[in-house]
Amino acid sequence: MLTFKNVCMTKSAVMAGVAQDPTLKNLLQQDVNMTMKHCQELKNLLS
Repeated sequence: MLTFKNVCMTKSAVMAGVAQDPTLKNLLQQDVNMTMKHCQELKNLLS
């Protein structure tokens, strides 16, 4: 699950870098931030 979250986060980060629409960029950046938070929570649960 953690691997899948990392792949999704990477995709969103790359797409945010190439997106032209400011609203889309903002949504993608929010997704990256939320996914980073979720990954950290998963790591804490696993340790």
